[in-house]
Amino acid sequence: MPEETPKTKIAILGGGVSAMTAAFELTDRPELRDQYDITVYQMGWRLGGKGASGRNLDYGDRIEEHGLHIWFGFYENAFNAMRRCYAELGRPPDAPLATWKDAFKPTDWVILNEKYQDRWVGWPILFPTNPSEPGDGTLLPTLWDMVDQFLQWMWEILSDLLDGHPDLFSGAAAGAPAAERPAWWQRLVGEIGAELRAGERFAELELFELAHKLVKARKSQAGPGSAEDHGILATLLNDFKAWLWDHVVEPHLDHDGLRAFWITFDLGTALFLGVFEDRLFERGFDSVNELEFRDWLRSHGAREHPTLKDGPPTRGIYDLCFAYEDGDIHKPNMAAGTAARGLLRLGLTY
Repeated sequence: MPEETPKTKIAILGGGVSAMTAAFELTDRPELRDQYDITVYQMGWRLGGKGASGRNLDYGDRIEEHGLHIWFGFYENAFNAMRRCYAELGRPPDAPLATWKDAFKPTDWVILNEKYQDRWVGWPILFPTNPSEPGDGTLLPTLWDMVDQFLQWMWEILSDLLDGHPDLFSGAAAGAPAAERPAWWQRLVGEIGAELRAGERFAELELFELAHKLVKARKSQAGPGSAEDHGILATLLNDFKAWLWDHVVEPHLDHDGLRAFWITFDLGTALFLGVFEDRLFERGFDSVNELEFRDWLRSHGAREHPTLKDGPPTRGIYDLCFAYEDGDIHKPNMAAGTAARGLLRLGLTY
């Protein structure tokens, strides 16, 4: 009888979500179980790490360490593992939390809070949805898909502001003739068959409209697109942002809805333009990790105030990840590529 090959011993320290996922994946197939001898070491008797339930028996057995959200934007991987785990468990229908759909309930709402001047302002955010189920193996959206989704979301909010608060746009000249368009404008309009109608209200809205139509026209192509397209998209969005800030946002910065729209739009456009301009889908997001995230966003057009300094989305991602040197909130430090990748997945893939 040939001697059996000894198994490789693996020690997993801690019983949190990452540790248990590692143990689950390393024992997922028979050949892996034959190859590895795995031991999980956990202080005490409770698995789950910072996400362990049952910490407060007097208050719904709740999780008290990190609050609600522990998976951030990496839902596909997390739910795929959870669905496979439930399939192996094969719980009877009358068991508590018998299926993964019993254990998890979807919600589209997220609430952020902004400290503006001397008051707190709630930001109720309704995220766009998609028809897929988490963890079903559907390919993640392409870069163009994500930009399209973001611009559609922003257009809907901007349209509500135009319809519901026309006074905010009183400083902009409605229907003013557009400035002389660059040579590529008509060529691009003809190429993608764009019918521009937003200029009937404000000529500058055509900048946003053409940017969105360019993105829609490029969604079917493979890859991140050409440098020319990236340059045109940056010109359209940056020119629109400059007009919007000067004529609409800055004069009415105290309007909570408009300020929230601006911060989200400014952050999102800087994020996407940075991904395009630095070719992160080709070079990899880690290629800009030597840069601090706020510095990188600033270099791609995000405003210091109100977006970077006080904006809830920017502040939130630092707070959620404890991204401060020595815990000092005056020393934010987060790798640009890691933060950009996480924010894209958090906002536009779940």
